Amino acid sequence: MAQDISSDLAVVIPDAPSQAAILRLLINDEGGIDSVVVENSYFPAKVERRLIEAFSRLRFLPGKIGRIPVRSQLKIEVMLESPTQLFSNSPQDELSGERYTRQ
Repeated sequence: MAQDISSDLAVVIPDAPSQAAILRLLINDEGGIDSVVVENSYFPAKVERRLIEAFSRLRFLPGKIGRIPVRSQLKIEVMLESPTQLFSNSPQDELSGERYTRQ
């Protein structure tokens, strides 16, 4: 099931163009990320590195076979939007050029 991320969980990458990338997350049997593989992207290397850093910090419930935790993989499509598109609540916010940060 695909779902948009809520704005309170969004990661802001300044100056990233509005595009998409396919990432494969290799999740260990404790739910941590062992590796982030960029499978398809037209982003500059700097943006790809920021995506890898951001997704490397995520934690998941581990996959299970029966009751035994196992390693798993998750392939996702990441859509980047400009911060004004992502967080704009009103036309005034968008016009003011204010920078939004997660608190």
